[in-house]
Amino acid sequence: MKRGFIRALWGVFDDSHRVTNRRFRVSRNIQEVLKNKHKVPFETFVFGEKNFDELKSSGIDATLLDKEPFRFDLIKHQYRNKIEILSEAMEKYDEIVYLDWDVSQRRELPEDFWDKCGERAPIQACLQQYHRRKCTWRKQDIRKVPNGGFLYIRDKKLVERAKYWWGKHQQDNDEIAWSRVIDELMEGWNGPEDFWDNYETMYCNLYGHYGHPVDKIKQKEFVFRHFQGGT
Repeated sequence: MKRGFIRALWGVFDDSHRVTNRRFRVSRNIQEVLKNKHKVPFETFVFGEKNFDELKSSGIDATLLDKEPFRFDLIKHQYRNKIEILSEAMEKYDEIVYLDWDVSQRRELPEDFWDKCGERAPIQACLQQYHRRKCTWRKQDIRKVPNGGFLYIRDKKLVERAKYWWGKHQQDNDEIAWSRVIDELMEGWNGPEDFWDNYETMYCNLYGHYGHPVDKIKQKEFVFRHFQGGT
């Protein structure tokens, strides 16, 4: 079984829109990752020759998937590019942990990390609560979604299901698609307790906007932290 940590890079430097403007911040995040003394080896899958060159010049292990910097519209479908990259990465890997560039490793990886992940569901993330309604198909917990910054996946079919659900919803991030994937595995959303017992990663914390009570969050043996926002 081939397993590993992966990251993704796509997009262009364009400050004319708040979504495309994020590419400048990603470059700053990349430099912070490089400065961190705690970092597991990772492979980055890339759209765009300029993006690829930026990583290689920084000494980052990178694989160029497409010479063009995006395959899907950067404003309307920004994170569909991310799902596409994950799909291609899982042609190479059987088991992955995907990390956003603003996910910071806080300490060394436990020796039993992969074994412990393998004891839980085939997709794991941090449950996040937004201010806005996201999962409008549910009767409850409409604002709770799996945060897309840290994703553990060991089933290629789940990424293909995420593509399918993106096509149905086409919302502003990939988290809606991952929500539908997990709801399918649950055979219908079964509440945050089921999520905690099976789908919650025990190795990453959010900076805030938790989908669980703080006393539960404190039980985690967290190695990574995602410095995300929440709207």
